Formats: sequence, C-alpha cells, structure tokens
Amino acid sequence: MYIYQKVVFIKKLKKGLVAFAVLSVLLQFLAAPEAGADRTVKVGLYDNKPLVFMDNNGKAKGIFVDILEHIAEKEQWTLDYVYGSWPECIDRLKTGEIDLMTAIAYSKQRAKRYDFTYETVITNWGQVYVSKGSDIGSILDLDQKKIAVKMEDIHFLGIKELTSKFNMNCRFIEADGYDVVFELIEANRVQAGVVNRLYGIENKGNFPVQETSIMFNPIEVRFASPKDSGSGLLSVIDSHLQRMHDEKDPFYSQTLNHWLVAPTEWILPNPIKYTLIGIASLLILFALTNLTLRIKVKKRTRELSSANVKLKNEVEIRMKAEEELRKYERIVASSTDHMAMIDLSYTYQAINDAALSVLQKSRIQVIGKNIWNIVGDIFPAEIHKKRLDRAFSGQVVKFRTWIRFPGLGRRYMDLVCTPYAHSGNRIAGCVIISRDVTDLYELEKKLENAQKMEFMGTIAGGVAHDLNNILSGIVSYPDLLLMQLPEESSLKKPIQIIKKSGEKAAVIVQDLLTLARRGVACKEHVDLNDIVTQFLGSPECMKIKSFHKKMTIETDLAKPLKPISGSSVHLSKTVMNLVSNAAEAMPDGGQIRIKTANIQTGEACLEDVDGVNNCECVLLEIADTGSGISRDDMEKIFEPFYTKKVMGRSGTGLGLAVVWGTIMDHHGHIHVESDGKNGSRFKLYFPASQDDAPSAARRPDEVDFRGNGERILIVDDLDDQREIASNILSTLGYSVAAASSGEDAISYLIRNTADLVILDMLMPPGMDGLETFEEILRIRPGQKAVIASGFAETERVKKALDIGVGQFIRKPYNIKDVGMAIKSELGK
Repeated sequence: MYIYQKVVFIKKLKKGLVAFAVLSVLLQFLAAPEAGADRTVKVGLYDNKPLVFMDNNGKAKGIFVDILEHIAEKEQWTLDYVYGSWPECIDRLKTGEIDLMTAIAYSKQRAKRYDFTYETVITNWGQVYVSKGSDIGSILDLDQKKIAVKMEDIHFLGIKELTSKFNMNCRFIEADGYDVVFELIEANRVQAGVVNRLYGIENKGNFPVQETSIMFNPIEVRFASPKDSGSGLLSVIDSHLQRMHDEKDPFYSQTLNHWLVAPTEWILPNPIKYTLIGIASLLILFALTNLTLRIKVKKRTRELSSANVKLKNEVEIRMKAEEELRKYERIVASSTDHMAMIDLSYTYQAINDAALSVLQKSRIQVIGKNIWNIVGDIFPAEIHKKRLDRAFSGQVVKFRTWIRFPGLGRRYMDLVCTPYAHSGNRIAGCVIISRDVTDLYELEKKLENAQKMEFMGTIAGGVAHDLNNILSGIVSYPDLLLMQLPEESSLKKPIQIIKKSGEKAAVIVQDLLTLARRGVACKEHVDLNDIVTQFLGSPECMKIKSFHKKMTIETDLAKPLKPISGSSVHLSKTVMNLVSNAAEAMPDGGQIRIKTANIQTGEACLEDVDGVNNCECVLLEIADTGSGISRDDMEKIFEPFYTKKVMGRSGTGLGLAVVWGTIMDHHGHIHVESDGKNGSRFKLYFPASQDDAPSAARRPDEVDFRGNGERILIVDDLDDQREIASNILSTLGYSVAAASSGEDAISYLIRNTADLVILDMLMPPGMDGLETFEEILRIRPGQKAVIASGFAETERVKKALDIGVGQFIRKPYNIKDVGMAIKSELGK
C-alpha cells in the first residue's frame, strides 16, 4: 500500500513542475521550525550493560544511549540523564519525573501503565545462571530451590509463571539489580539466578557463574514514556527506528556490532564510497518528495506499525503456546500414571503410553472408541458411569477402587476425574488420571494393624499385670497349704483343683502378656522338631483330635534342624494355636501338614524385618485343606478377640494375636497364604541361633531352695503381695522383714541389714524397683537383690540387672522359682 501510494504520487508530480516547486517551498517552510526546535529530554538510566549503564567516569553508555544520542543530534534535543536503580527509574517513570525510559521490556501489562515505541530496539530473553559445578540443567531441577531475581523485572514474572505451570515450589529472592543477582549466586545464598541474556553474555566473566540451557520469556526491549504524555516524543523515535530497521541508516547495525560483537576496524572501500555518494546525490533530489509523503502517510504508518506489533505479538504468543503444549505432551507421554481424555459421549480423545501398556492395547485400538467397549469388563459402567457424569457436571471426582488388569492382576487404583472445557468455558469432557497405589495401600493396612496391635497390647499388658497380682494368692497359697497338709488329708484334692485353676488363669494372663509383647523372658536354645513332637503327644493335641475325629496330621521335619533362640513354652503354644485353627477350618475332616526346614533368606520372599533378612532361618509351616480364609478376614485374623470359632469350645479369640506377638518377640516373620477356598498355609520364619546350646540343667529338689535363717527384706506396695511373699519365705526357713515402698526400704536399710532384698518393679506413685536399688547401692554397696514383676523383662528391669540385681522373678510367685532365685543369689 505504501509503495503504491508513493508511485501514484510521483506520477502526479511529473505532470507539473509548478506544483513541485510550490510544494518544495512549502515543505521547507514547514520543516524549518522543526529543524530549529530545541528540547530538553529527561532520560531514565540504570545499570543493564550492554543495553544501558553509567561508566566509571559518570558517562552514560550502551546500545540505547548510542541510538538515543544519534536521534537527539538529528532532532536537536538536549538529553538530561537521571541515573538510579531499576526500581527508582520505574517510580520516576510512573510519576512523570522523567520524559523517557531506556531499555524497558514491553508487555501488555506494562502497556497499560506506560506508552511504548512501536518499534523494538532489540529482542532479549531471560536466562538462568548457576554457580560453577552446579548440577542444575533443566527447568525441573529448579524445584525447591532459591532463585535470585531482579525486583520488578519482567523475567521475574516469566520464571514465576513458568515454574507455577510445572507445580514447582521455588523461593524467589528479589535483588536491586542483575549484578546483585550474580553476587548472591557467588555467595551461595541462592542456587540459581535469572538475568537477561545480553547482561549475562556481557558480565558472566566477572563472576564465578555459568549459564544453563534454561532460556525463556523472549521480550521486546523498547523506549517508554509516562502514560498519555510522551506520544510525540515516541513517534519521532519510532520514525528514526523504522528508518534504521529498513537499512536506510547503517548506524543501528554498527551500534549493535559495537556492543555485541568484538570491535573491528572497518574502512569503506573507495568504489563503494563513490557509489554511495552518487546514490546520496540522487536521494537528495527526492528528499522534498519524501518529506511530503511522510506527512501524508505518517498517520497510516503508525497504524500499520501498531498492527504489525500486534501481529508479531500474536505470532510469538502462539509459538510460545505451541512450545508449552509440546512440553506438556512430553510430560504426559513420560508419566507413569495412566492418563486418558474422554468427551461427553464417553469416547477416547487421547491416552498416554502408560495407560496403553496396562490395557495391552495400541493407540489405534483405543482413540475414537467408547470407553465402555474398551475397559467395560474391568471398569463397569454400572458402577463408574455416575462418577464420570459428575465430572461432566463440573466436579473433580476422586475415588479409589480395585481394578483387575490383564497381565497384572488385581490392583488398587487411585483415580481423579477432572472436567476440561473448550472455548466459551463449556465442559467438553473429562481427564481421567489413575495411579497404582496397591503397595501403599498394603503398607497403610499393615501400619494400621500394627498400631491397633500396639494399642491392644498396651491395654492387655496393664490388665495382665493386675491379674498376675490377683492370681498370686490363688497360685502361691495352694503350694504352701499342700506342703503343710498330710498325704491323707481330704483337703488336698480341692486345693490341687484350686491350684490347677489358678495356673490355667495364669496361662490366659500369659497370653495377654504375649499379646503385649512382654511375655518372652526366656531365651533358650529350642529345636522346633522337639516342639512339634512334644505337642503331638500332648493332652492338648489329644483333645483337639477328640473334637475332630476325621482330621489327620502329617509331618515333614527336616533333620538335622538348626536351633533357634527363644521360649519353648511360647513356641509350643504357637503350634497348638495354629493346629487348633486348622482343625476348626475342617469340620468335615481333612489333613494338617506340619513342616520344618532350614532356609536362606534369599529362598523366600520376606519383608525387611529385623533379625530375618541377611541370615539363616528356620521355617515352621502349618497347612490345612480346610475352607481357607476370606480376603476380608485376612486383614483381621491377628486382631485380639477376633474369632469365628465356637466360644467356650475353641478358645478366647486370642490365639492368632498371641501367635503374632510370639513371632514379633522372636524377631521373626509370619506369612499367610489363602485364596478363601482351598485351605490355608501359615509360614513362620525364625532366625537360626549362632550360639552353642547350653547343657541341660538339673531339676531342683526341695532341699535345694530351703533357707537357713537368712534375713530377707520384701519391698512391695501391695499388702497381699507382701503377705504372700512373707509366708512363702517363712515356710522355706528364712527370716522375713517387709517394706511398703522404696522409701521405707531405704529407711529400714539405714538402720538394719538384710542378706537379700526382693524388690517389686512397679510401686506407684513413689520410687520403682530400679530407683530403689540405685539408692540402696549408695548406702549399702554390694547389696544382694532380686527383682519381681507381673511383666516380663522391661528395659528398666534389664538396667537393674546390669547394675547388680541378681535375677528376675515373675509374678504370681512360684515357691520353687522364688526359692531357687534366692538360694542362687545368697550362694554367690
């Protein structure tokens, strides 16, 4: 359009020299005031080398300065540079303290606050710099990092927007200038910094920094003036910049070469010089014509320039959007989550590779097909269609469900259905993202079960402690009475029944202690083959067989079998509980198979359990051909009091909970296999003992634990416990004194002596057994003592044993155990 108007106008000029002369005189007359105009322009200047900066002599330098001074010389302007930091220059531009701002990046937001030239002086980018040797190489590496940025810098907004699109959490440290950004990187106060590309090229050699490949936010750097007050100034600059960009003035390219390329001396060859002189002479002939044309097309030029800028911005925005889309496409394609997009007709519009892999289908088989035709068998419409419809209504739907994938089996999936919209904000479908959380789900269930067992164990431990104190009279007094009654006494049998009942109650209490993981006090060498053999010949096994006459038991015992370290009593009870459960699962008869074996941990799929991994193990396996365990029951079988057996005939419901506690106390691992139909298999793994087996101890006779008048001090906060212990020791021939607390015991020993002290471990609210013994050692160094408790060996009991307490006695008191412990300590 511009060229056409120019040609038409020249043709018209040729029709008359008079019109040409008149116009020439008129244009000269109009141009004279403009040429003679003199104006002072206040220019904002800050340090952004090589665009603009102040050198050491206080002189303004840079690309923008050279271009502006070139224009000022032609327009006869006087330039008054106002130097300051970037924020100060921006504030002055806002308040109108300066007429012109140099080297400011154009954006739509800033265009609302300031007026910009239509022409761009130079295009720049933001670039990320890091300290030398840093491993930051991509945008994703910036997550959780501290990043230095220049205050109110457009690249600050660019990097902030870019990181937010990737849902990254970055901390931004604002600085007054790019030099401060590099200083923060040098001082290791940040892991990365953002500067514009040209500043980095010019100044990176002055700091120990290195550039990364992370470049973003291409921007156009222009001149700007206060809003609605400098359009005439900007129009003049635009006209000069347009002329420079059109290669009519080599000054622009020379300026860029001067600041951005290593300087070289260039001499114009004479032939070219003469040619240019000739061309310039010809151009002078058309000068007046060009001036006239400029007046006529000036307005149109601004309109075209504005349209050109808008078009350029739109093209750049679309290019950036396409690049962002390509990035998101790569992210989605490489994700391990299953992603798919469906429209309102439930038709696949897109799907990523991870989803295709689990479905074992190709993209051609899926895209354009109805979702129910593709996954209807594993993702039923009657269950999940309502969820998708809720997403189509605008809700974000989150849920978890089991899905059986071909080749993978049953997996627990976490799904999110998010609606998406096209133009006009109308919902067009939803994006389905699913993640396999089966392992996490199983870990959560195990943690939940462990917490539940810990809670129940704490309750059980407290109850067991109190019951042991209560049972002391029922278990201990029958022994004392039987020792004093003649053989022909009619009271002997009732007392033996009382004793037996008390011992049965103590066994149940022992189950509670096992559940509390406080029940395994004895660490002896145990042969699991002996445990199994002894159980099969025990009255308990005979009782189970009498209830289940069609049941058979077979064994497959490895010989030789490595010993383990533990409690034969608890292990025997574990075998009994598992056999009893197996028999209950076969009401119509069946087979129970008991197997032992030596294995290496690499031969079995074991979890990371202390004492099991990286060692030799002994396997105890008990399997049955019964009805099996359902999936729902499998999650609860180790809970206390959870049972489906007949109460009163089959037990208390503590069986498997006690088994679990025993395995944990033995640092072992239990693995249960059952499909709910074809029987169950319990595999128990125990670390093999590396120590030599101790020699068998001689069974003590009554004479071995009788006393000879030695003075024993009993310390217990419960009256009945002190009385029971006193009667036992008096019967055994000891002289007895008693104290109701640790404080009373200290007062007694200050005035008296004792050959041995029996200390109760728990004596609230005063001193416990450990604290009492520590105080006793201060006044009676070397004092002999034993510890008694309704619990097994706690950490405080073990500490008491470490500092000098001889032995540990479990309540309720047994005459032989008490007598042997005292006799052993007095004999040391």
